[in-house]
Amino acid sequence: LRYVGFEPGTAEQAPVSPRDGVYRASESGAALVRRLHATRAHTGAPRLVAAHVVIAAIAARHGVVPRALRELGLDPE
Repeated sequence: LRYVGFEPGTAEQAPVSPRDGVYRASESGAALVRRLHATRAHTGAPRLVAAHVVIAAIAARHGVVPRALRELGLDPE
């Protein structure tokens, strides 16, 4: 984050209401959470790490991540 000019701990922490959060996400966001849960269940990993999130995001067929990858000229296949 420092690379892009953001110092951790300097931003005000806005409270998150119970209606906000991942379960109110778009369908592609909800699908990502389902893939993360399935990955953890399948691998038996004690916890999810950043690599799990990257793998699940790259596996998406729709949403922001696949569009961004295409714009970068990358094919996750």
